[in-house]
Amino acid sequence: MEDWNLPLFLKDERVHRILQEVIEVIPQNSELYLHGGAARNAIYYRLFGEELPQRDFDMIFIGDKNAFAANLFVRGFVYGKKNTETAAVFKKAKVENPSTDYADWVYLDVVYRKDMTIEESLKQKINFTINGSAINLRDIDSPDWFDKVVMLPGTLEDLKSKQLRTNVRYPINIYACVRFISLGFASPSKKELGEMTDDLRNVEETKFTYNVDKVIQYVGSAEKVREIVKQLGINIDILDFNSIKKG
Repeated sequence: MEDWNLPLFLKDERVHRILQEVIEVIPQNSELYLHGGAARNAIYYRLFGEELPQRDFDMIFIGDKNAFAANLFVRGFVYGKKNTETAAVFKKAKVENPSTDYADWVYLDVVYRKDMTIEESLKQKINFTINGSAINLRDIDSPDWFDKVVMLPGTLEDLKSKQLRTNVRYPINIYACVRFISLGFASPSKKELGEMTDDLRNVEETKFTYNVDKVIQYVGSAEKVREIVKQLGINIDILDFNSIKKG
């Protein structure tokens, strides 16, 4: 297999090794898919030869979640900050004597889906069409991995044109929207921007705090975030919780 054909996230040999360990412990009759940033960025890199920011590996697991977790622990994974009935974060160090820095770890942000196919999960749960892709983890070393990617209708076209388009509405969509615009993606329609602004009023404070920190980190500063928001014609200060709730 030629190195150029590897998905972007496998170009780090330490990540490659750890993901191979994950593949080895997927229980029988279970499936594990990469989606979100890892899948999107791999496709984007193949299209444009450009890297987009990524900190963790968003995954969808369909199958025996308890067996999967137990198998990961045997391979040295530990829980991250999240562990619920529907989702968990697992992490494993890439280096000896790791610090708390993200770069020292591989993070798996796993969502458990019950009685739902990967196609249904993408259709019903993904925020923007550009994020509507999934790669079966067992296929990542396949020379034709790209041909096996599961995608929503319009996902590839929107990635090629760098066009933002809403798939499912969430209160935090505006923060993702701003992050992508800072990377050169085209704004969604005025109608969709209006819906994002309306939905933002329902954001929970914990999710607000997390997404504010994330958008500032990705964009570079609070001033740059506010500049993008102004360009979009949005009058609410999305970095101020009281401003959001007042509308």
